[in-house]
Amino acid sequence: MKRIELWFVAFLVPLDFLAVWLSVMTARHLRFSLDILPIGENHPMPSGYEFLWWFFPVFVLFLASQGLYSLVALRRPFGALGKIISASLSASMVLLLAVLVGRTPFIEQRNSGWFDWAGRTSLLTVVYISLAMMIGVVLLRWIYQLIINILNKIGVGRRNVLLIGNTAVASDIMKSMSEKEANYYQLVGIVKTDGDDSPLSTIGNLEELPEIIQKYRPDQIIEADPELSDTKILNIINTVRDHHLEFSFAPNLFEYLATNVTVSTIGNIPVLNLRPTPLDGWGKIIKRGLDVILSMFLLIVLSPVFLILTVIIKITDRGPVFYGQERISLGNKFRMFKFRSMVVGADKMEDKLRNQGNEREDGPLFKMKNDPRVTKIGRFLRSSRLDEIPQLYNVLRGEMSLVGPRPHLQKEIAKYENHHRKVLAIKPGLTGIAQISGSSDLSFEEEVRLDTYYIENWSIIKDIEILLKTPFIVIFKDRSGC
Repeated sequence: MKRIELWFVAFLVPLDFLAVWLSVMTARHLRFSLDILPIGENHPMPSGYEFLWWFFPVFVLFLASQGLYSLVALRRPFGALGKIISASLSASMVLLLAVLVGRTPFIEQRNSGWFDWAGRTSLLTVVYISLAMMIGVVLLRWIYQLIINILNKIGVGRRNVLLIGNTAVASDIMKSMSEKEANYYQLVGIVKTDGDDSPLSTIGNLEELPEIIQKYRPDQIIEADPELSDTKILNIINTVRDHHLEFSFAPNLFEYLATNVTVSTIGNIPVLNLRPTPLDGWGKIIKRGLDVILSMFLLIVLSPVFLILTVIIKITDRGPVFYGQERISLGNKFRMFKFRSMVVGADKMEDKLRNQGNEREDGPLFKMKNDPRVTKIGRFLRSSRLDEIPQLYNVLRGEMSLVGPRPHLQKEIAKYENHHRKVLAIKPGLTGIAQISGSSDLSFEEEVRLDTYYIENWSIIKDIEILLKTPFIVIFKDRSGC
């Protein structure tokens, strides 16, 4: 990590302290100004901020445990929203516990020093602090990120990257750097290897790497040729170490699989077990619990929306309100429900329309920009994704999950290649990592790559992040055709 990047990350600590301090000030103001609950004489507001000397370090530990003091979290404050909420709630529970302990008769009788403030703090104040803290951390980090973006655009803190490998992988990395990551990375050049499967301009051969490093002064070297021999990779690593640079590489298939293993022994012999997904054992139980609770809650809360859309669909189109289609989940067939957004008999028209043009030419999926089968109200339902609300019923029944790959058609699965079948390892989802990453713009291969990453690296925090980001994606970006 560059020195300027270390300073960028280190400044997050005082920034978070400012957020916590402001949240306490806000909580004090709200407790006095909002007459929700009376302020009793026995539990007035604490006069100072003496508890911050232990509470803020606890909060920092929770933030650090979620990986929120890193460049990734710094560059994507809204992407880390779920982790910030988790850390804030955890710290708030510690604060709540301290307040409850401070109110016990034993502590009150002893009038013990730093716990005395707890006995004078209302529980409503803790709620205010928790909410203000979550909002404050996200908001201040977002403002800070905007400032860093400005600095990056003028060249301060931008990372100079040297790619090794004139390959398709290098081409994809270069495209991402020039588009999505343009503020953070500056490509200084590409070093030629034997894997010449992409028409990229290079600045030299692999044998000239030490001279290239001396000339271009990169901050990071990325080896982007997954088929490079072990001997050449070791030579690259030794050269990178000699120049004290950061080294990354694009893994080949077996290196990628080895990132998700457990170790067991048979006798005295260690054995590596490849795990298809962390969604085994307790992971599966926790995910299912979240699905049941949230789907039941959303079905109740959204019941008025169900009624309104039912009436609108019936008024604008005389056909059925719901549309059911056979999909596959973990090898089993189930009927997935949606609000009908197409004309009756739309399935029979697909073969004819496919001959007129398919935007998803790289895979088995069919997508048409101005699909004539979509009804007027259907276009709104699709762009807002309200047509997918009935899938909450499928989630409640256990046929789908709230988060996962897109639901699969049997005729699509028949066209999947071997590496595509990885997405069949878990239940399909109502939303997923591909959907919040721009599934209508992604190629089928990119979509599979994202879903595979999700399956290999699942966590409950990741699910919460995806669920929190989905409404923002729907509101601020047109998702028609997803």
